[in-house]
Amino acid sequence: MYEVGAGGPHARVVRHGRIRNIVRRGHELAFTFEPDPKHAFLDRSAVLRIADRLGIQQFEQHRTHWAIKDGDIPAELIATSTAERAQRTIAVVAAEYVEARREGRRREAAELAEELEDFPPSLEKALSLVPARILQQPTPELYPILGIEPRTPEGRNAVVAVVARDHNGQDLPADWSYSLAWFLDLYGSATEAGRLDGALAECATHMIALGTGEGEAAAPVEDIGYALWRCSRSPKLIGDLRREIAVLTDRLVRRQEGGGYWNETREGVPRPGLRATALATVALQRLGDDRYHDAIRKAVSWLITQVIPDTGALPRDAGDDDPEVIATTLAMEAIRRSDFVDDVPHVLAAGDAWLVSGQTVLGGWQAEPWAEDFVAALVLEYLARQNEMLPQVDGFLLMARDFFRKAEELQLEGGANNRRLAAIATVHAVEMFLYGLFERREDLALSAFRENGTETLGPREALGALQAALQRIGVLHAPQRLSHRDNLSALVGRGDGIIHRAHEISEAELRDGMKHARRFIEKYARSLLDLNLILHNAPTAMIMQGHTLTDPKFRDGDALKTFDYVVANPPFSDKRWSTGLDPLHDELIALSRFGVPPAKQGDYAYLLHIVRSLKSAGKGACILPHGVLFRGNAEAELRRNLVRKGYIIHTYKFSEAVEDEVVLDLVYEARDIDQRLGSEDKIDQWFDAKTEALNDW
Repeated sequence: MYEVGAGGPHARVVRHGRIRNIVRRGHELAFTFEPDPKHAFLDRSAVLRIADRLGIQQFEQHRTHWAIKDGDIPAELIATSTAERAQRTIAVVAAEYVEARREGRRREAAELAEELEDFPPSLEKALSLVPARILQQPTPELYPILGIEPRTPEGRNAVVAVVARDHNGQDLPADWSYSLAWFLDLYGSATEAGRLDGALAECATHMIALGTGEGEAAAPVEDIGYALWRCSRSPKLIGDLRREIAVLTDRLVRRQEGGGYWNETREGVPRPGLRATALATVALQRLGDDRYHDAIRKAVSWLITQVIPDTGALPRDAGDDDPEVIATTLAMEAIRRSDFVDDVPHVLAAGDAWLVSGQTVLGGWQAEPWAEDFVAALVLEYLARQNEMLPQVDGFLLMARDFFRKAEELQLEGGANNRRLAAIATVHAVEMFLYGLFERREDLALSAFRENGTETLGPREALGALQAALQRIGVLHAPQRLSHRDNLSALVGRGDGIIHRAHEISEAELRDGMKHARRFIEKYARSLLDLNLILHNAPTAMIMQGHTLTDPKFRDGDALKTFDYVVANPPFSDKRWSTGLDPLHDELIALSRFGVPPAKQGDYAYLLHIVRSLKSAGKGACILPHGVLFRGNAEAELRRNLVRKGYIIHTYKFSEAVEDEVVLDLVYEARDIDQRLGSEDKIDQWFDAKTEALNDW
């Protein structure tokens, strides 16, 4: 075993075997070492973890010496061994480096950092070392690159770390308000609403300042482009700062030169700025206003001509010899989002290769005046998410994105006519997405057009064609239907009523229709096209811990707070559910209206708590053990009373997910059951007939 601190590719590998043929020659010993054929190699960290049991003292771990120990090697250590020397990949070494940093093992972290230097630059290396960067400094832009999802425990930990950094207020970059607003919009909850509003206000103040001044007093183009680029990454910033964005966008476009570039003044001399032009171009592309298509096209055309032949990169300003990370990254993104993307694959390949090769030994990038972690996040976002950059030539999908953005703007503005227009825009968004999907997925064998080649299918027919195609290629299995199809068909019908008969649409109907359209596009853009087509505001969440029945946390005064939707996975057949309760008189559960669950089976206690937590038109889904559908006695009476009171129970079969469990969909419509069933006796007869043949599913 090498001592701690030794270098070389195999310094962390321990060889295990037997010493044979020992011969003494004067003051020297000669021997043969025979590796164990099945357990020849061990990891040094595994050996050091049980150093005390092996009799290896602390000082011995850092000395080159021979030592004889009396005892057996533990079996659990041998079990971790391998017959062949394990390949130490970048992923393995990076993971060990992150762990050493997390646990404060500085000497080991330094050794691993030296080992990391031996690995050549690669995208995998940079991505593997992102966790180490977050340990050192919680940079908001790095968390999505790790795949950390909002509203998860990992996402909440990210919020805590970033908010703590904001609260401390030390070493914050000048543009921190943009980072914080973007991050809290994506990961935050109602708890951080005040902090988000404060960040948005700071962004607005900064943008207003950029919009003042004319001529020599005007703000630099690079500053304006950067502010717009930061806003373009967040739907919250786009929506809340739309007036400031409109002012700056207009000023930006008016300052574009005839050659397609934007000038930057350096030492009193205006020069074509590549970083400024790339920032402005990507900002305009992401904001998605088609009025600036010509300005974007001219800018991208000029950027392509500025590539340094020897490197494939771009400098910060025209005429400079040194390539620059920010200018190159954003120029490559601008090209990928343009209609030149298919014409210059060699330019993109060379630019990407230069970016990868230009990383530091610990997988970062540097560019003044920004922090290394932020620059790394910018470069990695570009390299890792190129599939999400829609070129402008991709008309249908771009129209789908822009239609939905316009619908969100109209919904936000409010008013009866804006709701009509938002509904129509949402229908068009779905329709354009379907046509774009048909173009991109040749295996579907679908076309946006009818046989005459000029008339499009229409959204309803396109939805049906997609369902049939997905069933044909095995993505769906008949009679499985296309997700959200019925809801989208209903929205199309409302859109027809608006166009042909000037019907109105309520806020609730519009919100429901847009929700299903958004989910439909997101689901199939991700699964069928590997695209994140629509950026949208994530719902907020508040996580509270306590006992649901005895100490509910979500209250409205003395009553339970009610919700539009409740989803729950309560304890199965809780035998202690009534501890601390008066089941017949507890108004927070409403048992007295339906009956009392069995003392040793609390499934219906949780179900009734959900019922009490629903609004008048609320919906609930609950995972319960399969027996709740056909157990008798008290639970049979509870089921009958739920139906009598207007709570309609639908059962779903989850054979692909959880065996022997049932999801109940509760729709509380508060209607008169007599409209369908004439008497309670008929209700009982209907219920018995429907449940008679139920099996274990």
